[in-house]
Amino acid sequence: MKRIFISHASQDSDVATRLCGDLRNVGHDVQIDTEELRLGDDIIDFINNAINGSDTVFIIYSSNTPTAVWQKQEINAALWSDISQGGGEVIVLTFGEVKLLPLLGSRLYGRLDDDQYQETLQKLCHKITEQHGVKVSPAEVEPNSPNPFRRVRAEYFDDKDPRLLAESFSPPDAAKIQVLGASCKNLKRADLQGR
Repeated sequence: MKRIFISHASQDSDVATRLCGDLRNVGHDVQIDTEELRLGDDIIDFINNAINGSDTVFIIYSSNTPTAVWQKQEINAALWSDISQGGGEVIVLTFGEVKLLPLLGSRLYGRLDDDQYQETLQKLCHKITEQHGVKVSPAEVEPNSPNPFRRVRAEYFDDKDPRLLAESFSPPDAAKIQVLGASCKNLKRADLQGR
């Protein structure tokens, strides 16, 4: 599906990590510094590669953003890439009560506060998959669902782009493998051979 970079202030890492997980659960390739940047890594190289390689850059804008030195650099780089280079589309998501900068106002897409998070997530999934040729939006994201197949989606794809079909099934995560393993242990070998 889409390659996404999430820009956020370090104080907002919880909401950024939640958004990252939910977007991955519907099949997107998401980069976020909290999971990929390690001590000693070149932060400038990471930011440049993440922004250059993204179809979409989500900026989580909160009251922490104006003092977040590295996030301000990410915002500037993402806007420049989008406007001047035709790079990844910049989408702004607010968290908490904030006053947006003029250049970001037209890119505001939704709020990530608890009472609006799910609605914003659904709108985002619809927007970014619709641009990629998917004609039906993903089913409602339920990251805590006990269903081990919650990431398997039934959507209609354009026959001219087989890559969409190939990318439609995300790799399994450890929690699903454990649930499936436990379920399989309970099945009798005779039941499997009889089918």
